Amino acid sequence: MCSLFDMRIKSSELLDGKTIEFDDINVFIGGNNVGKTTILLEIFSKIIADGNRRYRWLSDLTYDTNNYKTDLQHLYDSLTRRIEQNKTTYYSHSTRNMRGQIDSSNDLAFTGEEHQQIMNKGEAIFLNEVKYRRPFFSFVSCEDRLGIPESSDKVAYYQPASDPINVLHRSGDLYTDIDKIIHDRFNSRLVILDHTGRDLRLGYSHKPPPKFDHSADNKQHEFEKIQRWSEDNFTPIIEAGHGMRSMIKILASILDPVNQVVIIDEPELHLYPSHKYWLGQEVTKLALKKKKQVFLVTHDPLILRGILDGSNRTNVFLVERDDADSTGQVRSCSLEKTKVSKNQDQYLQILFYRRSIVVEGAADRYFYQNLVTDNKSVNESDLGFISAGGKGNAKHIAELVSNIGLKACFIFDYDVLLFDFELIESIYTTLGGDDLNDLTNIKTILNELLNGSDKDDPKERSRAIKKKIAWDKKNCASSKFITEHELSFRKDIDILKKVGVFIVPNGALESWAPGVESSARFAEEAPDVIRSNPALMKAFNEFVNEPLTYLGVKLS
Repeated sequence: MCSLFDMRIKSSELLDGKTIEFDDINVFIGGNNVGKTTILLEIFSKIIADGNRRYRWLSDLTYDTNNYKTDLQHLYDSLTRRIEQNKTTYYSHSTRNMRGQIDSSNDLAFTGEEHQQIMNKGEAIFLNEVKYRRPFFSFVSCEDRLGIPESSDKVAYYQPASDPINVLHRSGDLYTDIDKIIHDRFNSRLVILDHTGRDLRLGYSHKPPPKFDHSADNKQHEFEKIQRWSEDNFTPIIEAGHGMRSMIKILASILDPVNQVVIIDEPELHLYPSHKYWLGQEVTKLALKKKKQVFLVTHDPLILRGILDGSNRTNVFLVERDDADSTGQVRSCSLEKTKVSKNQDQYLQILFYRRSIVVEGAADRYFYQNLVTDNKSVNESDLGFISAGGKGNAKHIAELVSNIGLKACFIFDYDVLLFDFELIESIYTTLGGDDLNDLTNIKTILNELLNGSDKDDPKERSRAIKKKIAWDKKNCASSKFITEHELSFRKDIDILKKVGVFIVPNGALESWAPGVESSARFAEEAPDVIRSNPALMKAFNEFVNEPLTYLGVKLS
């Protein structure tokens, strides 16, 4: 695994003795409350040598660098001096704590001699010392991304920058890079006003501010020029949307030349859907361009899709936890091994639940989710309902479930047995069905039905079957033909249950509430009808209890 980067985290040893190898982009996914963010916190805590943290996942981290002289040059460029009582020390403005605030603790100070050694690019032993290592690692927490101040006192250049505005003001390249991205995405300019001489104000405008001419004879006129412009054009950053402020914090960490490893918790927070996919791609693109290593946790398939579309150097780690004893595991799941299209957001959605039920379409998802989540035990189980976007797409999700080892099952309408049996056979084998000869009963019946018809023409097959069985979509299972062959159908249906495929017993989705006439609004109207009818509710619960039991969930 060749890396583009200078400094990076190479691998991590877990408390269970396993070792996981990291790549350029590392994404942790999984259900709610399984410990994804905890892993990020532990990675950063190991970096800063926090001996007070209780480690539940990580035992050790292994660091590596391809070019320590380049690393030391980055570190040297970030150092600013502090002069107190005739004593000079140096701090890196890239050293930040877990809240993203610049950390200038005494134990992170560099002496004049150490400053000289860094300038001379001494040996790479600095990786073993926390104060040398810290500036290269940045943690971007979801709680503090909106905490960019509107203004700050201008810090004298003989003192270290103490806040993000002063850092941006001093780092022309960093400021320019962020301004360009904000302008391209939001059609606004990132602006730092320093015309007062005493403070800095951060905000945005739709056009750049005039320059302060320090060589002008009348400095007061220069001040008034910019002050008038700001009154008409400048908007303080505190009044910007949450999305812009959140992005600025994330981009600043990635674009900071010293931050070689960037840890981001839930980058999707505060963003519109259209911005999520873009940010996933942008983070990946900038990380590769700037030679950064990224670790992040996400709950959003749009962010994940943007990352996957942006780089093939991505490791996706599935974090799982057992309900019974709270033990957990971290597994690498290579999405490249599946035939799943990364452009299908609903496919990726299944990765963000501890358990999932896959249904045919959006109406099915709304209906089952509406009724099933009435139950308290279901709500506590982190169960997700995933729309396949059509029964044909379910085979791709089955590949994902099988290759990664997800806890998932599938619900199909009864008609899939008649018109899409080859699809069911494919899903059956993908999910671990031992032998297609197990599913011979329905296949024998279909061959008899299609005798004399063109079996290779899907439309002809469908017409022939409907004609011979007096087809009724809503309640097909109660037709005379199905009733006469009930035992044969039941045998194969029971075999499908063993791999997590469940068939609606009476027919289509609409068979759950026969009295609801509007098929267009069935998913919205039917749940209340079923709740008010004990017989319908009992039948529904008896059916849905089977897929829930398969997933380890009990109705309370």
